[in-house]
Amino acid sequence: MRVSNNQMANTITRNLFRQAGNLLKAQEIVTTEKIINKPSDDPVGMGRVLASRKTLSSIDQYNRNIIHGKTWIEISETALGSIETLLNKAKDIAVDQSAGDLDTRYIALKEAKDIYDHVLSLANTKCGNSYVFAGHETGTAPFSSDGNYNATYHGDAGEIKIIIGENTDTRINATGEELFDNGVDVFGVLKQLIDGLETDPYVPSDIYDLINPINNAISQVRESRAEIASTYIRLELTENQLSKFKLNVENILSDTEDAYMAKAIVDLQKQQAAYEVALEVAARIIQPSLINFLR
Repeated sequence: MRVSNNQMANTITRNLFRQAGNLLKAQEIVTTEKIINKPSDDPVGMGRVLASRKTLSSIDQYNRNIIHGKTWIEISETALGSIETLLNKAKDIAVDQSAGDLDTRYIALKEAKDIYDHVLSLANTKCGNSYVFAGHETGTAPFSSDGNYNATYHGDAGEIKIIIGENTDTRINATGEELFDNGVDVFGVLKQLIDGLETDPYVPSDIYDLINPINNAISQVRESRAEIASTYIRLELTENQLSKFKLNVENILSDTEDAYMAKAIVDLQKQQAAYEVALEVAARIIQPSLINFLR
Protein backbone atom coordinates (compact mmCIF):
# COMPACT_ATOMS: atom_id res chain seq x y z
CA MET A 1 0.00 0.00 0.00
CA ARG A 2 1.29 3.37 -1.05
CA VAL A 3 1.79 5.86 1.84
CA SER A 4 1.32 9.44 0.79
CA ASN A 5 3.32 12.35 2.14
CA ASN A 6 0.13 13.72 3.72
CA GLN A 7 -0.48 10.45 5.61
CA MET A 8 3.11 10.40 6.76
CA ALA A 9 2.90 14.01 7.97
CA ASN A 10 -0.33 13.31 9.86
CA THR A 11 1.18 10.25 11.52
CA ILE A 12 4.27 12.20 12.56
CA THR A 13 2.10 15.06 13.86
CA ARG A 14 -0.06 12.71 15.94
CA ASN A 15 3.03 11.06 17.36
CA LEU A 16 4.59 14.42 18.23
CA PHE A 17 1.38 15.58 19.92
CA ARG A 18 1.22 12.36 21.92
CA GLN A 19 4.85 12.70 23.00
CA ALA A 20 4.32 16.40 23.82
CA GLY A 21 1.26 15.49 25.90
CA ASN A 22 3.23 12.86 27.81
CA LEU A 23 6.02 15.36 28.39
CA LEU A 24 3.58 18.04 29.57
CA LYS A 25 1.95 15.62 32.01
CA ALA A 26 5.34 14.58 33.38
CA GLN A 27 6.31 18.25 33.78
CA GLU A 28 3.03 18.95 35.59
CA ILE A 29 3.63 16.10 38.03
CA VAL A 30 7.14 17.35 38.84
CA THR A 31 5.94 20.95 39.17
CA THR A 32 2.93 20.21 41.41
CA GLU A 33 4.50 17.17 43.10
CA LYS A 34 1.14 15.43 42.64
CA ILE A 35 0.14 12.55 40.40
CA ILE A 36 -3.52 13.64 40.36
CA ASN A 37 -4.08 17.17 39.12
CA LYS A 38 -7.46 16.80 37.40
CA PRO A 39 -10.27 14.24 37.47
CA SER A 40 -9.21 12.62 34.19
CA ASP A 41 -5.86 11.66 35.73
CA ASP A 42 -7.58 9.18 38.07
CA PRO A 43 -11.36 9.52 38.56
CA VAL A 44 -11.47 7.13 41.52
CA GLY A 45 -8.41 8.67 43.12
CA MET A 46 -9.79 12.17 42.61
CA GLY A 47 -12.93 11.10 44.47
CA ARG A 48 -10.80 10.07 47.44
CA VAL A 49 -8.82 13.31 47.21
CA LEU A 50 -11.98 15.47 47.26
CA ALA A 51 -13.40 13.47 50.17
CA SER A 52 -10.16 13.87 52.14
CA ARG A 53 -10.00 17.60 51.45
CA LYS A 54 -13.61 18.01 52.58
CA THR A 55 -12.80 16.15 55.79
CA LEU A 56 -9.72 18.32 56.39
CA SER A 57 -11.77 21.46 55.81
CA SER A 58 -14.30 20.28 58.40
CA ILE A 59 -11.53 19.46 60.89
CA ASP A 60 -10.04 22.94 60.44
CA GLN A 61 -13.46 24.50 61.09
CA TYR A 62 -13.94 22.37 64.21
CA ASN A 63 -10.51 23.45 65.44
CA ARG A 64 -11.36 27.11 64.87
CA ASN A 65 -14.58 26.61 66.83
CA ILE A 66 -12.67 24.93 69.65
CA ILE A 67 -10.10 27.74 69.82
CA HIS A 68 -12.94 30.26 70.04
CA GLY A 69 -14.67 28.16 72.69
CA LYS A 70 -11.53 27.80 74.77
CA THR A 71 -10.91 31.54 74.60
CA TRP A 72 -14.50 32.22 75.67
CA ILE A 73 -14.19 29.81 78.59
CA GLU A 74 -10.79 31.13 79.66
CA ILE A 75 -12.17 34.67 79.80
CA SER A 76 -15.26 33.47 81.68
CA GLU A 77 -13.17 31.45 84.13
CA THR A 78 -10.87 34.38 84.84
CA ALA A 79 -13.85 36.61 85.57
CA LEU A 80 -15.55 34.02 87.77
CA GLY A 81 -12.33 33.35 89.64
CA SER A 82 -12.06 37.04 90.45
CA ILE A 83 -15.74 37.17 91.47
CA GLU A 84 -15.25 34.24 93.83
CA THR A 85 -12.26 36.00 95.39
CA LEU A 86 -14.33 39.17 95.85
CA LEU A 87 -17.19 37.24 97.44
CA ASN A 88 -14.74 35.68 99.88
CA LYS A 89 -13.64 39.20 100.80
CA ALA A 90 -17.28 40.14 101.30
CA LYS A 91 -17.67 37.14 103.61
CA ASP A 92 -14.60 38.24 105.58
CA ILE A 93 -16.19 41.69 105.97
CA ALA A 94 -19.42 40.11 107.21
CA VAL A 95 -17.53 37.95 109.71
CA ASP A 96 -15.46 40.88 110.99
CA GLN A 97 -18.35 43.35 111.19
CA SER A 98 -20.71 40.89 112.86
CA ALA A 99 -18.65 41.54 116.01
CA GLY A 100 -19.94 45.13 116.01
CA ASP A 101 -16.64 46.99 115.63
CA LEU A 102 -17.86 50.51 114.94
CA ASP A 103 -14.33 51.85 114.38
CA THR A 104 -13.92 49.86 111.14
CA ARG A 105 -17.52 49.97 110.00
CA TYR A 106 -17.17 52.79 107.45
CA ILE A 107 -13.96 51.31 106.02
CA ALA A 108 -15.82 48.01 105.64
CA LEU A 109 -18.72 49.83 103.99
CA LYS A 110 -16.42 51.38 101.39
CA GLU A 111 -14.83 47.98 100.74
CA ALA A 112 -18.27 46.39 100.34
CA LYS A 113 -19.29 49.05 97.79
CA ASP A 114 -16.02 48.56 95.90
CA ILE A 115 -16.65 44.80 95.87
CA TYR A 116 -20.15 45.33 94.49
CA ASP A 117 -18.89 47.64 91.73
CA HIS A 118 -16.06 45.26 90.84
CA VAL A 119 -18.38 42.24 90.69
CA LEU A 120 -20.76 44.24 88.49
CA SER A 121 -17.89 45.11 86.16
CA LEU A 122 -16.78 41.47 85.98
CA ALA A 123 -20.35 40.37 85.31
CA ASN A 124 -20.15 42.53 82.16
CA THR A 125 -16.96 40.86 80.93
CA LYS A 126 -16.52 40.71 77.15
CA CYS A 127 -14.85 38.32 74.74
CA GLY A 128 -14.00 40.52 71.79
CA ASN A 129 -17.21 42.44 71.17
CA SER A 130 -19.47 39.91 72.94
CA TYR A 131 -20.61 39.94 76.56
CA VAL A 132 -19.92 36.42 77.85
CA PHE A 133 -22.67 36.27 80.51
CA ALA A 134 -25.53 37.80 78.49
CA GLY A 135 -26.89 34.62 76.91
CA HIS A 136 -27.80 35.31 73.29
CA GLU A 137 -27.90 39.06 73.92
CA THR A 138 -24.15 39.29 73.45
CA GLY A 139 -24.29 42.87 72.19
CA THR A 140 -25.90 44.15 75.38
CA ALA A 141 -24.22 44.61 78.76
CA PRO A 142 -25.99 41.99 80.88
CA PHE A 143 -26.06 43.93 84.16
CA SER A 144 -26.70 47.47 85.26
CA SER A 145 -27.25 48.97 88.70
CA ASP A 146 -29.01 52.06 90.00
CA GLY A 147 -27.78 54.40 92.68
CA ASN A 148 -29.26 52.17 95.41
CA TYR A 149 -27.32 49.07 94.30
CA ASN A 150 -30.33 47.37 92.70
CA ALA A 151 -28.99 45.24 89.85
CA THR A 152 -30.97 44.47 86.70
CA TYR A 153 -30.25 41.64 84.24
CA HIS A 154 -30.64 42.59 80.56
CA GLY A 155 -29.54 39.30 79.00
CA ASP A 156 -31.51 36.13 78.38
CA ALA A 157 -31.23 32.40 79.06
CA GLY A 158 -29.73 31.63 75.66
CA GLU A 159 -27.16 28.85 75.38
CA ILE A 160 -24.18 29.47 73.12
CA LYS A 161 -22.98 26.27 71.48
CA ILE A 162 -20.14 25.45 69.12
CA ILE A 163 -19.86 22.53 66.71
CA ILE A 164 -16.82 20.40 67.58
CA GLY A 165 -17.49 17.36 65.42
CA GLU A 166 -19.96 15.78 63.04
CA ASN A 167 -23.39 16.08 64.69
CA THR A 168 -21.62 17.09 67.92
CA ASP A 169 -21.81 20.41 69.72
CA THR A 170 -21.13 21.71 73.20
CA ARG A 171 -22.22 24.68 75.26
CA ILE A 172 -19.53 27.19 76.21
CA ASN A 173 -21.42 29.90 78.12
CA ALA A 174 -23.04 30.48 81.47
CA THR A 175 -25.76 33.11 81.66
CA GLY A 176 -26.00 35.91 84.16
CA GLU A 177 -29.14 34.38 85.65
CA GLU A 178 -27.39 31.06 86.27
CA LEU A 179 -24.38 32.73 87.83
CA PHE A 180 -25.91 35.53 89.86
CA ASP A 181 -29.54 34.58 90.51
CA ASN A 182 -29.78 30.80 90.58
CA GLY A 183 -31.05 30.18 94.07
CA VAL A 184 -28.93 32.97 95.47
CA ASP A 185 -29.19 36.58 94.30
CA VAL A 186 -25.50 37.50 94.41
CA PHE A 187 -26.06 41.21 93.85
CA GLY A 188 -28.95 41.15 96.30
CA VAL A 189 -26.75 39.66 99.02
CA LEU A 190 -24.04 42.26 98.41
CA LYS A 191 -26.68 45.00 98.53
CA GLN A 192 -27.88 43.64 101.88
CA LEU A 193 -24.31 43.80 103.16
CA ILE A 194 -24.00 47.43 102.05
CA ASP A 195 -27.40 48.33 103.49
CA GLY A 196 -26.58 46.59 106.77
CA LEU A 197 -23.32 48.48 107.14
CA GLU A 198 -25.09 51.79 106.37
CA THR A 199 -28.02 51.25 108.73
CA ASP A 200 -28.35 53.35 111.85
CA PRO A 201 -28.61 52.07 114.46
CA TYR A 202 -26.07 49.46 113.40
CA VAL A 203 -27.27 45.86 113.99
CA PRO A 204 -24.30 43.40 113.98
CA SER A 205 -26.62 40.39 114.03
CA ASP A 206 -28.04 41.42 110.64
CA ILE A 207 -24.53 41.33 109.23
CA TYR A 208 -23.92 37.94 110.85
CA ASP A 209 -27.04 36.57 109.16
CA LEU A 210 -25.48 37.36 105.77
CA ILE A 211 -22.52 35.00 106.23
CA ASN A 212 -24.42 31.90 105.06
CA PRO A 213 -26.04 33.62 102.06
CA ILE A 214 -22.62 34.88 100.98
CA ASN A 215 -21.24 31.37 101.39
CA ASN A 216 -24.08 30.07 99.22
CA ALA A 217 -23.27 32.73 96.61
CA ILE A 218 -19.66 31.57 96.61
CA SER A 219 -20.78 27.95 96.13
CA GLN A 220 -23.07 29.00 93.29
CA VAL A 221 -20.22 30.69 91.43
CA ARG A 222 -17.87 27.80 92.21
CA GLU A 223 -20.28 25.25 90.75
CA SER A 224 -20.49 27.24 87.52
CA ARG A 225 -16.70 27.39 87.39
CA ALA A 226 -16.57 23.62 87.75
CA GLU A 227 -19.04 23.15 84.88
CA ILE A 228 -17.16 25.37 82.45
CA ALA A 229 -13.85 23.79 83.54
CA SER A 230 -15.33 20.41 82.59
CA THR A 231 -16.30 21.82 79.19
CA TYR A 232 -12.78 23.19 78.72
CA ILE A 233 -11.29 19.74 79.40
CA ARG A 234 -13.68 18.24 76.85
CA LEU A 235 -12.61 20.80 74.26
CA GLU A 236 -8.94 20.01 74.88
CA LEU A 237 -9.55 16.26 74.53
CA THR A 238 -11.51 16.83 71.32
CA GLU A 239 -8.76 19.09 70.00
CA ASN A 240 -6.17 16.36 70.59
CA GLN A 241 -8.37 13.75 68.90
CA LEU A 242 -8.91 16.00 65.90
CA SER A 243 -5.17 16.56 65.64
CA LYS A 244 -4.55 12.81 65.38
CA PHE A 245 -7.45 12.35 62.98
CA LYS A 246 -6.19 15.19 60.79
CA LEU A 247 -2.76 13.57 60.59
CA ASN A 248 -4.32 10.29 59.45
CA VAL A 249 -6.41 12.01 56.79
CA GLU A 250 -3.38 13.98 55.57
CA ASN A 251 -1.45 10.72 55.25
CA ILE A 252 -4.28 9.17 53.23
CA LEU A 253 -4.41 12.24 51.00
CA SER A 254 -0.65 12.19 50.53
CA ASP A 255 -0.65 8.49 49.62
CA THR A 256 -3.40 9.14 47.08
CA GLU A 257 -2.19 12.23 45.25
CA ASP A 258 1.46 12.94 46.10
CA ALA A 259 4.09 11.96 43.57
CA TYR A 260 7.21 9.98 44.41
CA MET A 261 9.56 12.70 43.24
CA ALA A 262 12.57 10.50 42.37
CA LYS A 263 10.39 8.45 40.04
CA ALA A 264 8.63 11.55 38.70
CA ILE A 265 11.95 13.19 37.77
CA VAL A 266 13.17 10.03 36.04
CA ASP A 267 9.88 9.80 34.12
CA LEU A 268 10.25 13.44 33.07
CA GLN A 269 13.75 12.81 31.79
CA LYS A 270 12.49 9.77 29.87
CA GLN A 271 9.65 11.76 28.31
CA GLN A 272 12.05 14.57 27.37
CA ALA A 273 14.36 12.06 25.69
CA ALA A 274 11.44 10.39 23.89
CA TYR A 275 10.15 13.74 22.66
CA GLU A 276 13.58 14.76 21.39
CA VAL A 277 13.93 11.43 19.57
CA ALA A 278 10.48 11.90 18.02
CA LEU A 279 11.47 15.37 16.83
CA GLU A 280 14.72 14.05 15.38
CA VAL A 281 12.99 11.17 13.57
CA ALA A 282 10.34 13.51 12.22
CA ALA A 283 13.01 15.88 10.93
CA ARG A 284 14.82 13.05 9.13
CA ILE A 285 11.69 11.72 7.50
CA ILE A 286 10.06 15.01 6.55
CA GLN A 287 13.19 16.65 5.08
CA PRO A 288 13.76 14.06 2.25
CA SER A 289 10.08 13.98 1.55
CA LEU A 290 9.99 17.73 1.02
CA ILE A 291 13.03 17.58 -1.27
CA ASN A 292 11.41 14.83 -3.30
CA PHE A 293 8.23 16.83 -3.48
CA LEU A 294 10.10 19.89 -4.72
CA ARG A 295 11.77 17.84 -7.44
